[in-house]
Amino acid sequence: MSVRKVALVTGSNKGIGLAVVRALCKQYNGDVYLMARDVARGTAAVEGLKQEGLTPLFRQLDITDLESVRAARDFFKAEYGGVDVLINNAGIAFKMADKTPFGIQAEVTLKTNFFATRDMCNEFLPIIKPGGRVVNVSSVMGSIALSRCSPELQARFRSDDITEEELVALMKSFVKDAQEGVHTQKGWPETAYGVSKTGLTTLTRIHARKLTQDRAGDGILCNACCPGWVRTDMAGPNATKSPDEGAITPVYLALLPAESNIPHGQFVSEKTVQPCFGYSDKKAIRDHVPVGVYGNGFKSGSMRLGKDAIVFTKTRDSMSVGLLSQSYLQAIKAQQIMVPILTFRRDERNIPEDAASLDAILRHSLFNTEKELFTELRTISTAGPTGTRIIIWNLHKTTYGETEFNFNADQYDIQIRANFRERTHECCAMTPDSDYSLRVERKGVGVIGVIECNFLQPTHNKQDFDDTDKYRKTMHNLSIKLEEYWNEIRYRRKKEDPKCTAPIEDTVSCEVEEDLESQEEEQKSYPKPFKRQTKRKLSTAESPPPAVHPTPCTTFPQTGGTLIHPHSSPTSNKQESKLVKMKHKPNANMLEKMEEEKAGFFSLCDQLKCKVEELTAEKDRRLRKLRINLSHLLVPFVPDLNLQQVDFNSDVIDELLDQVIKEVT
Repeated sequence: MSVRKVALVTGSNKGIGLAVVRALCKQYNGDVYLMARDVARGTAAVEGLKQEGLTPLFRQLDITDLESVRAARDFFKAEYGGVDVLINNAGIAFKMADKTPFGIQAEVTLKTNFFATRDMCNEFLPIIKPGGRVVNVSSVMGSIALSRCSPELQARFRSDDITEEELVALMKSFVKDAQEGVHTQKGWPETAYGVSKTGLTTLTRIHARKLTQDRAGDGILCNACCPGWVRTDMAGPNATKSPDEGAITPVYLALLPAESNIPHGQFVSEKTVQPCFGYSDKKAIRDHVPVGVYGNGFKSGSMRLGKDAIVFTKTRDSMSVGLLSQSYLQAIKAQQIMVPILTFRRDERNIPEDAASLDAILRHSLFNTEKELFTELRTISTAGPTGTRIIIWNLHKTTYGETEFNFNADQYDIQIRANFRERTHECCAMTPDSDYSLRVERKGVGVIGVIECNFLQPTHNKQDFDDTDKYRKTMHNLSIKLEEYWNEIRYRRKKEDPKCTAPIEDTVSCEVEEDLESQEEEQKSYPKPFKRQTKRKLSTAESPPPAVHPTPCTTFPQTGGTLIHPHSSPTSNKQESKLVKMKHKPNANMLEKMEEEKAGFFSLCDQLKCKVEELTAEKDRRLRKLRINLSHLLVPFVPDLNLQQVDFNSDVIDELLDQVIKEVT
């Protein structure tokens, strides 16, 4: 048995795998095995590298054949006592123009990219030597595919405690749903390759967690990586990277120094950890494991406002400071997202465990002393015993050198700059201020209350709701209620003090009674005056006042010619008022019915808009399919036509096809 170190690369007779073998032969102090399914191609690749002065070795391996995998495992265990570096590079992908049914694509793609790679890991991880490195070549397409999954699926993939059995069940369900043609209805995206890489990245996290639990002292690091868009048979000739450039990150992870303990269980691109799954390290403090990513509401995604932010929070018992800073991470050359968090007790004494966080905050933020931090925390007290204060710097700028947010248009507001392509009069006239302004409450748009909407489904990032029929109806009805509320506020202010010049938006609290049903309004003494006034105007416009029918009168002897009407008594006047009210009541009920019908029409319009969008998408899909089919028909007539360089979603292809057809005819 040899004592030499050994590294093996699957699927390495060409492309990225071949480039990885080339780089390892130059940099790795040990034997490097080029492994391929096809013996002839693998041997030819080895001979080509030997002509470059390199000394790779060859071993046949078909990762989709479990017997082949186990034979390779036994060979390396007997020959080297295990494996030092394992790079799972083998993978396949169908071309976008491929006509193979999607169900078959899903089965074949996941068989190689996920299930076969899982077999490799399960057979080889037990023989990985201490200090070993495992690299799974994944793709950023896995992150993109995950973002297109349903919220339920995203939650399961992102779970910190997902098991390998649960992951395998998810992958099998995708294949089954794809074969039955119901994968989109079940929340899956239209990409078998992307889903396979989502599964592979998740599998990497699971295996890293197992290695930490079962072999904590062995120092084995297991990571997934994205080589980038590389010019291979899979990606085509238009990709931006050469195979040697694509090999940089996998080789970097394979050659991490022996003393390294990070990255581990991460997704790495350009030699940098990418929190594409929304994960980052969490530390248990005083036996308390934080909830979520950091336990305080921080998100590890990109920041749009600026590169750096410091958050001051105060509760009745403690005060905290958190630094969410890209500049800090760059300065310490962090391999993963870290957020220094410091907690003070009410007596302004910090907790000893937070000493490192305090040092990081004072070194890498705008504040250099604890005194300055307390000054900001005391500022919160002016608004109450609890609260939050956020300071952002190194603001994000556009390509024109302007800050993305406009601080100059209004000194009391922060506005989002309109995109230069949208800066037209028509667009500005149609776009509500709420799309650009952070202080739109001055125009009647703001938070006036909180309603429970547990019937709506939030998106995966908790920033919005899924655009469903229930969501659209809810938003429509809320817009009606908000308009009624704002009109009522304005009406009451004008009625109470017609000469008041204070802006309506400065109203801190307006107690407006709940809008009651028509029957309840009859019992309450205070209906909404603005709404009632509007109803009266509409009633008056719809029907004239009811005529009073003539009633018999009595003529008395000539004592002054006096004519007496029975309606002149108080009882008669009350009856007449009641008669008028009865005449008006049907009109009010009719108005309520019209409002309900109006809301129904708006909902129907929303449904029709969605249907139009679906039809448009279907039209685009069929047009693209027609373009692809026509292009394939023209290839025999025009052999120089390179379909890999054609964008079938662009109208330019139509002009190209017209020219080709003219040449052919």
